[in-house]
Amino acid sequence: MNSGLIDWLRRRFAGRAARRSTDALGVPPPAAETPVWCVAANIVHERAYGPGGAEKRRGTRQFAPGAKVYVFSYFWGMGGDMVTVVGRQRKTKRYITLSMRADHLANWRAELVYSPHVIRQILDYGEFAKLPRGGTQSQSRAEEIAAMYRQRGAASQPYTTRVAGGTASDGAVGRQDASNPD
Repeated sequence: MNSGLIDWLRRRFAGRAARRSTDALGVPPPAAETPVWCVAANIVHERAYGPGGAEKRRGTRQFAPGAKVYVFSYFWGMGGDMVTVVGRQRKTKRYITLSMRADHLANWRAELVYSPHVIRQILDYGEFAKLPRGGTQSQSRAEEIAAMYRQRGAASQPYTTRVAGGTASDGAVGRQDASNPD
């Protein structure tokens, strides 16, 4: 390969690693991010679409049916009908953030978030940024919000989770009913 091309590639992409390894002030992030409590939900398997809900569509345009999303911002002035979520996009599998209707979500629950990207989104824009990270206050607030949406009639559907005794390497996947979490 041409040494000029190699030098150009090194110069071109040298800053990317530096940008990812520091924040805006040049301070590197902590080695292990502290987990944050947040509300998690799944995208509904089927939703009504079209005039009068005549058609059924699987999932949404951006998320596959059953995809896990983290809900970190709520538009309370509209009765909580619209929420801001972060999750993996249907086709690219990259994290995306968007506002969507709350009735396209099912299985509302409180969960600890470990993903650095999702934690950054929550702390930059979410309601949980004002609460202590991983504390009981943020856990109770997340459970309160999830319970409110369940009381309002949010959908409940079966979802896929890892079996308690299984590991990621053996690929043990089981069906779990949302109404019976055990």
